[in-house]
Amino acid sequence: MKLLFISQHFPYPPYRDGSRLIEYYLLKNLSKYDNIYFISFLIPGEEKYINRINTFCDKVVTVPLKYSKLERIKKYIHDVFSPKRFESVLMKNEIIEAVKKFNPDVVHVDLPMMSQYWNCFDNIPKLINSVDAISLLAYKNIKDNKNLIKKLMWYLLYKQRKYIESKYFLNYNICTVVSGEDKGMLEKHSPNLKIEVIPNGVDIEYFDTDKVNIDVNYSDNQSVGIFGGMDFFPNEDASIFFISDIFPLVKKEYPQLKLYLVGRKPSERLSNFVKDKKDIIITGEVEDIREYYKKVSIAISPIRLGSGIKNTVLQAMAMSKAIVCTSQAVKAIDVINGKHVFVADKNGEFAEKIISLLENSELRKNIGENARSLIVEKYSWEIHAKHFQKIYEDISSEKGVR
Repeated sequence: MKLLFISQHFPYPPYRDGSRLIEYYLLKNLSKYDNIYFISFLIPGEEKYINRINTFCDKVVTVPLKYSKLERIKKYIHDVFSPKRFESVLMKNEIIEAVKKFNPDVVHVDLPMMSQYWNCFDNIPKLINSVDAISLLAYKNIKDNKNLIKKLMWYLLYKQRKYIESKYFLNYNICTVVSGEDKGMLEKHSPNLKIEVIPNGVDIEYFDTDKVNIDVNYSDNQSVGIFGGMDFFPNEDASIFFISDIFPLVKKEYPQLKLYLVGRKPSERLSNFVKDKKDIIITGEVEDIREYYKKVSIAISPIRLGSGIKNTVLQAMAMSKAIVCTSQAVKAIDVINGKHVFVADKNGEFAEKIISLLENSELRKNIGENARSLIVEKYSWEIHAKHFQKIYEDISSEKGVR
């Protein structure tokens, strides 16, 4: 099958953020089935990574994304009022040229802000991979924010994102998201949109505790870890919430307990909040995140905001790590509370679950092994790609296209 794959950003390095991660492994696994013509924007400095994606594609075309200071100001003003954030004549021309040259069977468009290009391939079966319902995060921030200016900002973003989901998405044969929660939000905006839930995957060969060699056995180490980009507001919020409301409860029983905040670009707010706290270690970006999954006794995910699926939870599960998390953190993952993870939404209960795992190494081991088994069974990237391939085959065989 000839697949035209259009992306908002270049998917390398894959661990820069969740959407790049999905794209990289999807392309890698789809290359087993399809001839792929790939087009994406490219920011300065990413040129050196093009060969990493060439391996999976028949052709890679990039469109430079670079702004002067004045252009950035103009873009900011444009983005406030227009849903066409990544509007580009160069991108449009490259897509039109690809359709003429490549004559694709199916078009895969990745991320909502690229959905505006639907009319460049109007008569070809097409999929929009939204990943998350982008209006959902905005809606949650309207509800949870007490600052009136921020509420207004999120309201404007909500209206803009709702427009994209209710207008542009309807031009596609199907939309894919990673969770039922995201699907439910889209169904409210676009009841006639066909939506399929495809959870993210994880590299089960890479994220395997047996593949990580560290000098010290940390299996009984009194430490917990929060993982993820620390410039991402839901992660920042989760970290500060945990440190303020739950960490002190656990420290009463385990005064030597340490907390690791593992992830790139810790925000200034978070860095200032933990300043001078010797029992909290902010690592920043690390060379091999697997070492920290293996190092901590328990992985925690006290997420309260956001949507979609938590890649770091999938990774920790693949690493056979016992996890304590909120229900929000595993809404998109088919876990059984008490078997694969411990779920707790009340502060005291969250602390109790951590304490019970710290006290019982056998329980930690069993929960971790169950988590790993679930990931291998249902959440590999190969399974993820097969879901997409089945959709491509289905929509390419439909008589009519949108």
